[in-house]
Amino acid sequence: MCQVLLTTSDEAYGEYERAEYLLEYNREKIKRMSPREFEFFVADIFEKLGFSVKITQATRDGGKDIIATKADPIPYTLIIECKHWGENHKVDVSVVRSVYGVQMAMQANQSVIVTSSRFMKDARVFAEERENLMALWDIDDLLKLTMNY
Repeated sequence: MCQVLLTTSDEAYGEYERAEYLLEYNREKIKRMSPREFEFFVADIFEKLGFSVKITQATRDGGKDIIATKADPIPYTLIIECKHWGENHKVDVSVVRSVYGVQMAMQANQSVIVTSSRFMKDARVFAEERENLMALWDIDDLLKLTMNY
């Protein structure tokens, strides 16, 4: 009985180590992407989530990098802004407010801001006050998604 327990524990630890390695590998892979590659990476995630995606032009994109839509069961539009910044450069509330303004002007159902870094507290508070209208995805959210897809 102790032998089986030890083997199960060893297997669980091995799975944990593989997951940690994969997370770190994906973190480094994301860090090495160009901003444009990051946009395509994010667009691919939304495609895997069942959206049709359109990546906007690289410059003068009007405050949105990706437009993601679903038609079924009802038409639904997301605007997605990608911020591929270094780990020490957090996304502040001015970016979140700007994206919200674009969302309202486009009459999109929701906006998502995706960053390879993190969000400042005031940015999170602003988005949370808009409940289901905005979502913020940081590097940890992306890494979880890469594990699922």
